[in-house]
Amino acid sequence: MLKEQNIAFEYPIKKASALTVESLLKTLLTDKDKGISDAEASKRSAKFGLNIYKSQKQKSIWQMVLEQFNSPIVYLLFLEAFASLYFKNNIEAITIFMVILINFNMKKIIYCFLICLFTFSGLFHLSMGSKLYVN
Repeated sequence: MLKEQNIAFEYPIKKASALTVESLLKTLLTDKDKGISDAEASKRSAKFGLNIYKSQKQKSIWQMVLEQFNSPIVYLLFLEAFASLYFKNNIEAITIFMVILINFNMKKIIYCFLICLFTFSGLFHLSMGSKLYVN
């Protein structure tokens, strides 16, 4: 319980979201309509600091992109994609790379491309299958 500078409430307030408005106002020693006085605000600012959001250093786009690779599942997908390229399964490799790109949250751009890719991939496989039966 804080009693320095005449502030007599526990900080931080435990489960403040579970309290009713009235009990929270009583705990914070404030009035619903008037708030706190300028003197009380000065005391609380001196004790707890100003009510200011501290800005954080913004990450660059490349840092955010590289953070997306920081997953064992993505590593396995890359391994499988490169293995598919090595064994000349290009359609499978492209599909796996598309899954990795979806992981980057570039969904809006890629969804149209994926729909086209899967459509043409299906048509390609159907045409290859029909050629096998003809020969």
